[in-house]
Amino acid sequence: MVVTMITGALIGKLFDGLYDAVKASIGTVAKYEGVLTDLQTTLDGLRPWIIQGIKDQNVELDLPNDDIECLQQKMKQCKKLLKRLSKRRKWNWNILCICCRRASYAHQLTELNTSLKALLEAVKLQEAMDTKTNMHLGMENLVLSKKNFLLIMKNFLLNRKNNRKNFRLNRKNFLLNRKNFLLNRENNRLNRENNRLIRENNRLIRKMCEKQDESARMESETLKIAREIRRAQQEAKGVEEPSGSNAQTVVHEQIGGSCMPEAASRFYKRRCRRGCLNKQRRGRGCLNAS
Repeated sequence: MVVTMITGALIGKLFDGLYDAVKASIGTVAKYEGVLTDLQTTLDGLRPWIIQGIKDQNVELDLPNDDIECLQQKMKQCKKLLKRLSKRRKWNWNILCICCRRASYAHQLTELNTSLKALLEAVKLQEAMDTKTNMHLGMENLVLSKKNFLLIMKNFLLNRKNNRKNFRLNRKNFLLNRKNFLLNRENNRLNRENNRLIRENNRLIRKMCEKQDESARMESETLKIAREIRRAQQEAKGVEEPSGSNAQTVVHEQIGGSCMPEAASRFYKRRCRRGCLNKQRRGRGCLNAS
């Protein structure tokens, strides 16, 4: 980077010095005024940054810089030549050229002008080629940008479609989850109600069992009382014990003739009937004569 800046500064200094020398020599050396005017016109079309740009491109592309270096040498020689021309008089140049037998200064100036024109034409061609290349690259970039835009739009539409589909699926899942939640809550409520009913049923069954046990106990007590009454009657009257079919009737008559209230008599009658039915279900017989 530093070397490039230094080289560019040197080329710019050399170009500016040559341009000033040509401009100063146009009015001084009348013999070469036409050549110097053409050279000034050529230099007006060139700029030092153009020469430096060509040199930098050659370096980047690993191309030789022989033309640029030759041009720099010619520019230095031309600058020296113009300095000599500005210091001499007009009538001394022909004598000096004949005596020294050197090449004509006009030929050197023409050669430099030709080199600069060739460089200028090359620069113009390079600029045209670069312009067309840039246009071609711009068109390719435009096509690629269009393709990328179409791909982006396609991806955008696909993403939007997928997002909508996912939204609908999520909404359905949410509704299903909500429905399942409500069903589970209702099932839990029904289970609690069922458990409550089961507990109530168990409580009623326990009550019924307790009542059946109480009924059986009262029946057994009633039977004991009936046996005692019959035994007392047999002892007192010496009467034979009644048959098994009339035992319950005797017991009820004795109970009815006792001092127990009428309500208690009806209660014991119902208990006796229930006890007999339960015993029949269990495969037992009714009361037998003792």
